Amino acid sequence: MDILCGEFPYGSLLLHGQFFHMCCCAHILNLIVLDGLSHVVVDGVQRIRDSVVFWTAFDKRIKNNLYNNPQNNEDWETLEKVCERLEVFSTTTHDFSASGFPTVNIYFPKIYTLRLVISNWHSSPYDYIRKMAQLMLEKYSKYWIGVNGLMGVATILDPRYKMALIRFYFLKNI
Repeated sequence: MDILCGEFPYGSLLLHGQFFHMCCCAHILNLIVLDGLSHVVVDGVQRIRDSVVFWTAFDKRIKNNLYNNPQNNEDWETLEKVCERLEVFSTTTHDFSASGFPTVNIYFPKIYTLRLVISNWHSSPYDYIRKMAQLMLEKYSKYWIGVNGLMGVATILDPRYKMALIRFYFLKNI
């Protein structure tokens, strides 16, 4: 990237090359999920992992006396609620990764929809979901707030969307 940027005269690149190199969208989605999960469900996931390892590693006749770190119903309920919300990341990642053609025109609606979904998690009755949403939105902002306007241009150029989609999302005021 440094070599290519050096080949272009200063000022000839849009925003002086600030967005000449962008991270892979699927990779950023992964970072957002990891950051959200790392502070929210760590203990419950570890107890469930320990349980699976224990029950698959030992002979059945000695299992009941040695098992001392059981998961509880709350762990399972928490993970179930978190997994329900992570489905949107799976779908968005698949849309970006499974495509055999450039996805810049679908970037803006997918990423803005993701932001709307995460923002709605702030009204969840569960503290851990609200905390997860906060962490995910912080990571989202770190990578995508500055790029949204630029990628919005690709959406405007897509004849299916033009200005209608941009107006719709910007009216959401997020």
